Amino acid sequence: MLQIIYLEEMMIKINNLTKKYKEKYAVNNLNLEIKSGELFSLLGTNGAGKTTTIKILSTLILPTSGEVKINDFDLIKDSAKIKEIIIRFFFMEKLLST
Repeated sequence: MLQIIYLEEMMIKINNLTKKYKEKYAVNNLNLEIKSGELFSLLGTNGAGKTTTIKILSTLILPTSGEVKINDFDLIKDSAKIKEIIIRFFFMEKLLST
């Protein structure tokens, strides 16, 4: 069973995240750190890479390059653990809202 440990350090750490479709960059060298408990939003114009970034963070698509860690799990190596965290969070929110 996966145990979620909420680090006092970075919950999400993104280094040089890039997603390229053929010759077009959807996300280009994004660097971001979000601490546990912080609220954060992605704002930008259409085509700025917001949806692509969220799809990468939720393991729906893979980045072209860069490093992403969520709760100290590597996005590529530990994608199953990250998916489990997302599912647990979703169901916990659902239970608390009813």
